Amino acid sequence: MTAPYDVGFAHAVRRAMGGLRPKAGEDVAAEGKALAAVLRSGQPLDQHGLELLAQAVTGKLRKGSGRAGETMFAHAVRRASAAWRSGKEDRPAEAGAILAGMLRSRQPPLGTGERELLAELFAPQPANEHDALAGRPPKGAGHPDVVAVMNHLQNEIAKSSLHKNALADTASHFKISVRTVEEYEAITREREAATKAAIRSLYEDD
Repeated sequence: MTAPYDVGFAHAVRRAMGGLRPKAGEDVAAEGKALAAVLRSGQPLDQHGLELLAQAVTGKLRKGSGRAGETMFAHAVRRASAAWRSGKEDRPAEAGAILAGMLRSRQPPLGTGERELLAELFAPQPANEHDALAGRPPKGAGHPDVVAVMNHLQNEIAKSSLHKNALADTASHFKISVRTVEEYEAITREREAATKAAIRSLYEDD
């Protein structure tokens, strides 16, 4: 199935990853949780926040409390960026240059897929035990396969299908097990709940 993101943007994100590494002792998933929540919420991203994000992927965002009136997005970028430092091999200014240019120009437009890639860049999730033992990378709620399965499941439910029937129809359509569909549904619901909680915490922190 076709991945719902721009391929060039995905390459730029991977390139930027090589220029950054977590600071010692920092929980990047926790520090980036608020930014991931904002990105996944679908809310508009202001130009100032995108500029800060461009500086973050090139290692040029300096520590600071930010200016008065900054958006929740900008605040979240500052918090997430503070947990990262320059990579061992690639310099962030070079590794993140293409991605920074895309963020500043808004080209390609930042759709759901592009936002998910950015969320996973700053708030990577550890592999679960099952995937680690199987020797394959985990599929998060934003993975194209998971998104496609969930969209199909929701469409089946919208047709007034019983939930168990919708699960079976979706599994049959994608030639996967009902258990896999249930797992995809569970991680999607978990991410939705985490996103709402992270957004609430941002308002409480402010």
